[in-house]
Amino acid sequence: LLIEDLTTILSKSTFEPFKTLNIRGIKVDNIDKSNSWYKKIEEYIKSLGATGMSYIKVNYSLKTIMDTFKKSTYSRLLVYDDKKTQIIGALYVKDTLHNYDALKSGKIKILQILRKPLEVSEDDTGYKVYMKMRKNKMHLATVVNKEKEVIGILTLDDILEEILGKIDDEYTRNK
Repeated sequence: LLIEDLTTILSKSTFEPFKTLNIRGIKVDNIDKSNSWYKKIEEYIKSLGATGMSYIKVNYSLKTIMDTFKKSTYSRLLVYDDKKTQIIGALYVKDTLHNYDALKSGKIKILQILRKPLEVSEDDTGYKVYMKMRKNKMHLATVVNKEKEVIGILTLDDILEEILGKIDDEYTRNK
């Protein structure tokens, strides 16, 4: 079962939580995690613990940024100016590689290729955030508290795993 399969199923559906899923003729019974859809995002963050998300400061050198991408194995880095709780954007490895020569020569700055991540409240539910991600075609959201400080991040994978259980990808090591 691939994450793309689940994303396709969820994106084409108008369902509320489900109990049985049929994927390519394989019937999966008793998927009964419906309350995960309605848990507040602050509970997701607690259950996720440390997200492992990598941060970079906006004025880091291109070499430092590329080294951070290599070490983290994430395809996105959160970018901050003064404090990690004040995110100014997300840097995607795809955008960085596409603009590598211009970044290296100084023709453009990192700020010019940052993407604004979706911002969600810690009081939003998993279902509400999923619907926002789907509507905005985004897989990354920053979770903010009442003071508008970033208290965590949430990805589409996090939401799907909360509902369906652990989903391994090509970077998951067998233990």
